[in-house]
Amino acid sequence: MRPFFKPYQIVLLALILLLSPAKMWGQLVASQILTLDSIEVTGNKRTKSFTLLRELPVKVGDQIPLADLEKVKESCYNNAYNTQLFTRVDVSHTIEGSSLTLKFEVRERWYIWPVAYVSFEERSFNEWWQNRDLDRLVYGGGLIFENLTGRHDDMSVYGQLGYSRRFSMGYQRPFLFPKAKIGAEFGYNYVNYKEIGFGTKDSYLQLARLKGTPMQIQHLGYVEFFKRFTPRKKLLLGAMFNYFNPSDSILEYNDRYLTTGSNNEYYPSIYLSYRNDQRDWASYPLSGYKYYFILRQSGLPGLGTAHFLRISMGFSHHIPLSKRWNIAYGSQNFILLGKKVPFFDKFFVGWGENVRGYERYVIDGSFINISKAELKFALIPRQMVHIKYIPLKKFRDLPVGLYLTLFSDFGYVMDETFSNFDQTLKDRMLASAGVGVNFLTMYDLLIRFEYSRNLLGQPGFQFGTKIPIR
Repeated sequence: MRPFFKPYQIVLLALILLLSPAKMWGQLVASQILTLDSIEVTGNKRTKSFTLLRELPVKVGDQIPLADLEKVKESCYNNAYNTQLFTRVDVSHTIEGSSLTLKFEVRERWYIWPVAYVSFEERSFNEWWQNRDLDRLVYGGGLIFENLTGRHDDMSVYGQLGYSRRFSMGYQRPFLFPKAKIGAEFGYNYVNYKEIGFGTKDSYLQLARLKGTPMQIQHLGYVEFFKRFTPRKKLLLGAMFNYFNPSDSILEYNDRYLTTGSNNEYYPSIYLSYRNDQRDWASYPLSGYKYYFILRQSGLPGLGTAHFLRISMGFSHHIPLSKRWNIAYGSQNFILLGKKVPFFDKFFVGWGENVRGYERYVIDGSFINISKAELKFALIPRQMVHIKYIPLKKFRDLPVGLYLTLFSDFGYVMDETFSNFDQTLKDRMLASAGVGVNFLTMYDLLIRFEYSRNLLGQPGFQFGTKIPIR
């Protein structure tokens, strides 16, 4: 009688029976649902544990699929590090049955910073270098108290003398009303300008100065309340009052510097903004996106010497192509509604926001679009480095990264305000391309060296410390 199964069939059947349970078991494990039973925080000496916990995308009691655990831990790490409260964050976990425990071991930053400031009253070092006027020296000092009470609240006081005199103070607390997730910030700024920009000529900033007499005094007070829907989504409502007192002679330089015939300008403002920031590291993003909008109404019915609306909106997107390659692009748009706007409260390219390659110019307008694209290659991919030989523990952990960049910027400016005198570089495409080196180091400090060439055929070399696509 012939056997029912041939030998090779028996072997094949045995393999199927052996492997199928393993596969089924793997699927069963991958689909396991864990319950977040507890979150432990160690290493925090000043920071309250709940300050970190409210930044996390998960909370005790949440159901987390085992297959998503590593993604959840990565998101927790990014949120914790982006608070800028810690130089180091380590996230681990333990599982007992279906119960999950997340463990955070942190190392806090240095929180009290004495501020000593010495610089020159210029838009950039490159601009000062053209004249090298030592009389434009400014110097000051103050204190910044970060994480003052362990609740991620900050307080600062600063004073400055020299070519311009300044005083500022402010306090910010993220959860003034914890149950409603509402925070607040308030502050005051005083500036005594020895020199002010009153207009442009051929898109170069024109400056006015008087010996022994300030050209303009400014007082600004503000209060803001912000609602946090999640650690990465925030709605802000604020109010401020601006008072400008220029010298009488300013009207001789520009009779439309102010909106009134008097020598002062004042108006209250209310503003509303929303931000959704899903980038991995805010200090130097390599993945994720961000978008925002800001509305500011200056001058209210019966209040203020000027009435106009400022609208700002923008987005950025950062895409990792591989472990070393990254591409980013973004756009910013600024719209000014109102014919009679003080010169100093218009939008500017080259005085606030820049199109790389045009840093020497200042272009004022009522509509501005700035778009940027950048390709990055990591010579040293961004990573956390521990240097045990540094005496102070708070400085032993630092991010390090070295990137080569290839970029292109585009801009466009229109101006429909009553002080539109200089048409140079307006109503035309602004474009540039260039290469650069970005170095990321201690306390998320970014150092940028860039070479660019614009559509005018002009080369330029620039040094910067801000990420260009925010």
